[in-house]
Amino acid sequence: MAPVLSHSRAALMPWKDPLQATIPQVRDGYMAAVYYEKFRSSGARLLESSDANESESMLELWLEMNRAVMKTASGVHSCPAFLACYNEDLGILCYVNAGHTPALVRDQQQVAELPATALPLGLFSHSVPDSAVVALSPGNAFLLVSRGMVEAKYRGEEYGIEGVREYFEQARFETAHETCVGILSRVQQYMCTAPTHDDVTALSLVRSA
Repeated sequence: MAPVLSHSRAALMPWKDPLQATIPQVRDGYMAAVYYEKFRSSGARLLESSDANESESMLELWLEMNRAVMKTASGVHSCPAFLACYNEDLGILCYVNAGHTPALVRDQQQVAELPATALPLGLFSHSVPDSAVVALSPGNAFLLVSRGMVEAKYRGEEYGIEGVREYFEQARFETAHETCVGILSRVQQYMCTAPTHDDVTALSLVRSA
C-alpha cells in the first residue's frame, strides 16, 4: 500500500499489482466522480493481465479518460492529472503527466522532476500523449503533491515546487506515510496555519532498501 494523505485525514488507497496512482486537479464534484470512476474501471481492465504492457496501458488510459472528460463536459474541460502504475517486482514506475505539478523522484544523489508528458485531459479530442518510465532502486522514493500544496501562501509568497523539492532532499523517511505526513506538516508550518482549502494532497512511494 501507499498512502494518499490530505490535511484533514489520512487515507490508505489499496492498489493492486501493478500499482495505480492518480492525483487530478478536478474542482467540480460531478466531474471528479466521473474521473475516478473511469480511472478505476479502465485502469483495472487495462492492467489486470500480468502480461499487460504498462506504457501502452497508460497511454490508452489517458485516451479513454480524455474522451470521458470531454463527453461529460460536452466540450472542453481542462483537467491536469498524473496517471501512473508501479511494477513492484521490477521497481519500474510508468506514468503520464498530463499537465500536472511535476512529481519528484529521489535517489542516493539527487532529486529529479518528472515533468509533463501530455496536455491536460479534456482539451483536445485527438491529442496524443507520451508516457515515460523511471526506475526506482532500493532506497529511492517518489513524491507527488497537488497544486494546492505548491500554491500554499504566506504573506503572498507561494511555497512552490522548490519548497517541496527542498523538503524531499532533506527528508529521509523510510516509509511513504512518514514522507506524506512530513510534507503536509512542512506546508502547514510555512503557512503558519492549517490549510483551509481542500486541494492539499500528497502521494508517496518508497522502495524498501
